[in-house]
Amino acid sequence: MDGDPDVDYVLTRQELAQMIKSAGIMFDSLQPESFDMPFGFYTGAGVIFGNSGGVMEAVLRYAAEKVTARSSDDVSSSRCAAIPACARPLSW
Repeated sequence: MDGDPDVDYVLTRQELAQMIKSAGIMFDSLQPESFDMPFGFYTGAGVIFGNSGGVMEAVLRYAAEKVTARSSDDVSSSRCAAIPACARPLSW
């Protein structure tokens, strides 16, 4: 350790509750609203990230969509288990 603390500040639940109370926020009286989208719309690529090769597939789909101006749903992909198998789809 270099002397710098891992945590700079801590806020307890009691402190948070006091801050909310002092700000006059009454959760029971708030009107429902739609959720914010702080990160914008998503591409759906995160769904395939958990797969082996999922990140690469997401990158290829994004690049193909930008290059061809077609939806990534129109782009086909194939699974490859070894280098020779992967070379087949790439040979034009």
